[in-house]
Amino acid sequence: MAKDVLINFLNAGLFQIGSDDSRLNEFGKAAEDLSKTLAKAPEKVIPYTLIAIDPQAPVDDPVLGEAEAAVMKQWKSLRNVYAERPVNLLRPVLLQALTTACADSPKMAAAIWYSGRTVFNHLEPSGEQVIVGQILLEMGSRCEEMSRTQWTVGSVTALKLPELEATIVGVEDRRVDRPALNQAISQVNGHHNASVLFGEWAPRASEAISSAIDNATEPLRRHAATQTKHLQEAVQRYSREVNRTLVQWLSNSVSVSQRRAELLWWKEALYSTALNCSYRSLTKEEAITSMAVDFQRIAGAPAPESTEYLLREAVREVLGSSSHIRISDLYNASRNGSKVLPVLPEANLPAEPRRISLATALSLAGKSQLSNAEMKPWVGIEPELQLAPAEVAVWLYRDLMAKSLAKK
Repeated sequence: MAKDVLINFLNAGLFQIGSDDSRLNEFGKAAEDLSKTLAKAPEKVIPYTLIAIDPQAPVDDPVLGEAEAAVMKQWKSLRNVYAERPVNLLRPVLLQALTTACADSPKMAAAIWYSGRTVFNHLEPSGEQVIVGQILLEMGSRCEEMSRTQWTVGSVTALKLPELEATIVGVEDRRVDRPALNQAISQVNGHHNASVLFGEWAPRASEAISSAIDNATEPLRRHAATQTKHLQEAVQRYSREVNRTLVQWLSNSVSVSQRRAELLWWKEALYSTALNCSYRSLTKEEAITSMAVDFQRIAGAPAPESTEYLLREAVREVLGSSSHIRISDLYNASRNGSKVLPVLPEANLPAEPRRISLATALSLAGKSQLSNAEMKPWVGIEPELQLAPAEVAVWLYRDLMAKSLAKK
């Protein structure tokens, strides 16, 4: 049972659970249970991440409620020790659960990286910043490795074809049965009648010799037939595997080349196929949102970090880089009937307040389901935060990446 994240918090004095080692095991088991929940419901990766990395996470968030229930399953007297929900103990458990859940899933690691990266950079500094930052960087490294592998155009020299595997069975040593042949010929010689001796000896001797040879070579013929069948099956398997490998290699290479070409075409045209208009004809808020949505649709998920720089350059080409935009302005534009609402991912308002991504908040704002006052508790960022348009577009792009990856 991995407890490396909990131990790091413990060693930094940020996880005050006393000196009883069994208590650490109880929190570790709770984290393991939560990791199994994430494996079954990967869409929870986003809210888990947004709460786990935020020292100011609201105490009544449902994710913290799930974490507390998992801990109380192991430590039933938790609330006897802590009158209020111990957020500073539950968040490390969430981080441990996320780390454990993505141990064998680069896709989940990428979802954690995309969902937490931008928000983490705008949270208030805290004593745990180094630990949490290192966790996110590790997720980012795995995401980049997976992305570069998927985005690499196949090289012929790197193409690995399967080896032909065939089973060759040894041949049994077969010889003519000389005693049996001698006996058969002796029986022929035993006839003293002249007509038999001169008229039938040759056919009878030939039959005896032929039978001896046939008996000796029959196993060899069977063996040859069996070997031929095995070799035919092996060659057919090999051909199928070579064909599959070549088709996959060509398909990946063509797909990557096409994706790169489409992104470059998009950057030059600066045209939204979803809205059927130039980005230059849109308002600043609409251009930022639609460019992020269109770009992510073309790039797919995951994608190398270099794609973010391509998006930044495209946004600067349309909007420049001098003026900044408030997050609340982006939010208000969605509430006031932005053109981009139809292309934003569908989102439904949760039954109770919980942490959501900025992209999801914009979708909900378009339905007038969230007010400006709810931006901070729902998104975790001050609505008056000002950023360059290119950085806001990248933020939305990352949110959309996370949403795409956090699926079964």
